[in-house]
Amino acid sequence: MGKKLVKLGVVFALSISFLCYNAVPTYAAYTTDTWNLRYVKGGPASDSIWQWYETVEANGTSTVMTADRVNRGAEVHMIATNGIDVYAYKSGTYASALVKPGAHVFAKVTFKEYGNYTNYPKGTFKY
Repeated sequence: MGKKLVKLGVVFALSISFLCYNAVPTYAAYTTDTWNLRYVKGGPASDSIWQWYETVEANGTSTVMTADRVNRGAEVHMIATNGIDVYAYKSGTYASALVKPGAHVFAKVTFKEYGNYTNYPKGTFKY
């Protein structure tokens, strides 16, 4: 009789844990998008990419924006509606902010300064 109750208890506990796990909403893994800007010194405006933007639905609990290849006097402005607002004037710039999973976030990257040479800043937006 004792072994039967133990087995029944184990089955009951596993059933409860299975129900609890499946009752909690889960979200997909973070998504990472890349952005690229381009300023061609002396070239026509059509050769340059002045800004990048998108609206997304957050998959995780934070958003992260990074910037690389920002040099030679260039400066890039990165913003997101969940609280990121940073100016990147060198490579390796990183900014993050909390967000509720499922929230809509607008992210935008623009040149603040173009610099004195051709520049190709790039970066990521993780949400």
